[in-house]
Parts: sequence; structure tokens; C-alpha cells
Amino acid sequence: LIYGRESRYGHPVSGTEEAIEKLMREDITSYYLSNYSPSKATLIVVGDISLEEVSKISEEYLGDWNLDLNHLDNIVDTGSSDKDRPTSIYLIDKPGAAQSVIRCGFLGVERQHPDYFALMLFDNIFGGQFTSRLNMNLRQDKGYSYGYRSWIDWHSASSLFMIGGSVQTEVTLSAIQETLKEFQDIVSVRQVTETEFQSAKAALIRHFPAYFETPAQILNSLGQGVSFNLPDDYYDNVVKQIESVSLEDVRNVPKKYFVNDKLMLLVIGDRESIEADLEVLKTSIVILDYKGQSV
Repeated sequence: LIYGRESRYGHPVSGTEEAIEKLMREDITSYYLSNYSPSKATLIVVGDISLEEVSKISEEYLGDWNLDLNHLDNIVDTGSSDKDRPTSIYLIDKPGAAQSVIRCGFLGVERQHPDYFALMLFDNIFGGQFTSRLNMNLRQDKGYSYGYRSWIDWHSASSLFMIGGSVQTEVTLSAIQETLKEFQDIVSVRQVTETEFQSAKAALIRHFPAYFETPAQILNSLGQGVSFNLPDDYYDNVVKQIESVSLEDVRNVPKKYFVNDKLMLLVIGDRESIEADLEVLKTSIVILDYKGQSV
């Protein structure tokens, strides 16, 4: 819904039933020959092994890999989400559902953006940890949900800021209203406090070593560096980067990126039980099928 189904970021990684049925062997081999080459590959090895041993093994098995590509498929299509589209509610009917699943989202900045660390700290405060505002409100205070949070799906060109969780069917409207209230309050009415800021900063710094506890975690961290073209010394400076973020930087995040009348709300639940309630929001409601197509 946000990126557009035909875009790369909006298209399911696993494909669609219709597309997979049409795939031919030639499609796969052609894509491989057009995109896979040593010049685009990175070999990462983590374990009880020396560089000399890895070099010998890689030369033995990959030494003759010398594919010369005629063209490289480097197009990055992030979709053309209509930023001028007013806030809308998209509703998918799940008859008899005991819960409604809510997602609220909008496009954010790319992974390499200077506001990355300020955004990470803000997300931690807003909905990224158990004691975040969203979870403390909708779970701890209201009891609407077992867990309600926010997160950022980082991409090279533009990322996705998401909010949501599963709530009891009868409180679907109330949960959305509380979500919108938190969304609006953190901009100016109830800005991030010094205590929240320091707590989030300490949490991110203390959690940082956990990314390097096992070979698999080290591999994943290095893979992230390659995927987002981060500098080789990136992880040497992460803690310094977090420490350099100010309270004002974090307070500015919602002012810069939260546009209250341009949100996209997706609700999956029992339409018969919740649609009339949602009309109270005086926002257009679009009914979708399970494929995301308008009914």
C-alpha cells in the first residue's frame, strides 16, 4: 500500500501466486547471468579459520568465476507513494476475528541519512522497547494489546516507519484513537523528556555488544555493512555516534517526519463488528481483499 505493489520495495519478496505460476527456467537463468558476478559479490567468513585458509578455499572453488556481465541490474525502484494522499483507513475483512491487526505507516529516509541515529533513539522511545510510550499506553495502561510497538524497516533508498499491534476487536477504534493521540502528542504536546532520552541512549549503547556475541551475529552485522555500503570502521564509531545525538535532535524527529494528515492505516479484522466504529474517525475507509486490491 505504501510503496505500490509493482515497485520493488512494495512487492512481496516471495512473489505472488500469479507471478510464480508464470515463471520459466529461462527467466531465472537470465536474471542470474545479468546480475551475479564477482564484481557484485562479497564473501564474508566468520569462524575459527585464518584469512590464508579462506583465501585458499575461495580460490579453489571461486577462482574461475569470471562472468563478464553485459549489463548490471542496478535499478532501485522504491515506488511512487502518493505523498499528497490524505490519511485513509484500509480495511480487510476477517469474519469472526477475535482481534484486529493494526498497522500505521509512512515513508521515511534512507539508511545512510544523517538522522539515522536520532531516528533509532526516537523509535526506541516511541515504540521500540517494552517501556516505550505506545506499549505502556495500549498494553500496560489500557490492556488493549499484548504488545504494541513501532519499528523502522531500513532500506537503501527510503525506509518504512511502522506502528501497530493486535488488539481486541471491541477496542479497535479506541486503539487507533490512542495511536493517533500518541502520534500527535510527541510532536509538541508531550515531547521526549530528558529521562526518556537518557534511558534510550543507555539501552542502545548497552545492547550494542550483543550484535557480536556469536559468529552468526557477527556475520549479520558485517552483512548489513556491505548491504548499506557502510564504511569499514562503522562499528568502531557506533557508540560515539549514539552519544553525539542530542535531546533536541530526537525531539526534532517527529517534527520533521510525522505528517498527521498523510498517514496510511491498515486494519484487518471483523468488518461487521468494527466498520461502523471506524466511521467515527471521519476518514475515508477503503475495503480491500486479502491481496490488497480494492473491493
